Amino acid sequence: MRMTDQKKKQYVLGVDGGGTKTQCALCDLNGEIIAMETFGPTNHEEFGEGFTDLKKELFGIFDSFIKKRGIEPDEIKASVFGMAGVDTREQKEKMESILKEYGFRKFYLCNDAFLGIMAGEGNGSGICAINGTGFCVAGMDEYGNQFQGGGLGYLTGDKGGGGYLFEKAVSSVYAQLFKNGRKTLLTEKIFKLLAMEEESQFIETIMIWRERKQSELIRKIDQLLYAAASEGDEISKKILVEVGEEYAATILGVVKQLQFSQNEKIPLILAGSQFTKGECAISIETLKEILIESSKKSESAQFEISILKKPCVEGAVLWALKML
Repeated sequence: MRMTDQKKKQYVLGVDGGGTKTQCALCDLNGEIIAMETFGPTNHEEFGEGFTDLKKELFGIFDSFIKKRGIEPDEIKASVFGMAGVDTREQKEKMESILKEYGFRKFYLCNDAFLGIMAGEGNGSGICAINGTGFCVAGMDEYGNQFQGGGLGYLTGDKGGGGYLFEKAVSSVYAQLFKNGRKTLLTEKIFKLLAMEEESQFIETIMIWRERKQSELIRKIDQLLYAAASEGDEISKKILVEVGEEYAATILGVVKQLQFSQNEKIPLILAGSQFTKGECAISIETLKEILIESSKKSESAQFEISILKKPCVEGAVLWALKML
């Protein structure tokens, strides 16, 4: 899709709302992008008052992105919103109410993981595994049936996403210090990062950092986990292997809930910063090995695996154009 300054009177809107950032893209009816901007998080779980605070945040984003360009919601002929944290029917209804109140009429709302299917393939059939701030696997077959695997943390047994990696790294260091656990390179790395000298400072320092700079702390400790794994730290490698195993199990579970053709490989798109930045490939290698081994069994699915190289918001735009 090409950027253009040409303004039309009719538009489509795509929004990819995540736990760390939100991307909005405005296009004309020919699919040419007029504007694309990035904003802060729009997962209701990131706000103290949940959907109440999210409504204020979204209205501010829409005002800044749409209305500042002299465009009213009724000029948006079709829009697709892929929003993290929309995992249940009740959550979807609350989000739809917010969008309708702002003035959107013809729109489709889904979990943000589904956008990767459209962004990666364009035909709307396949599976997208998101390993970003959080964990989610979304699938959609050629008949339009959808199924979401995971996305509810410990309730669905999720092992993946930046928050999970952070917790596993911190708990591994805690185990070494206070539970007679195995040694890990993470201990030295995290102590150096946070300028700590005494073991007794560990939890208090982590809690102070998390309260003041949570997203920054999670990002930095995740990077230390990847670095430790690359240096051969067995604890860190085990964490990343378990992540790969969890994604493989969830992907296979999603396949069972849908009706994919047995004669064709299923497109599997890996998205989210933990997958796409390639800091350590252990999780990806693990899930690939499990899926390949599974495909050798009779009547098991085969996959065409790719890492998403474009923004998921492009999937939202393509989806919206199909709604016209």
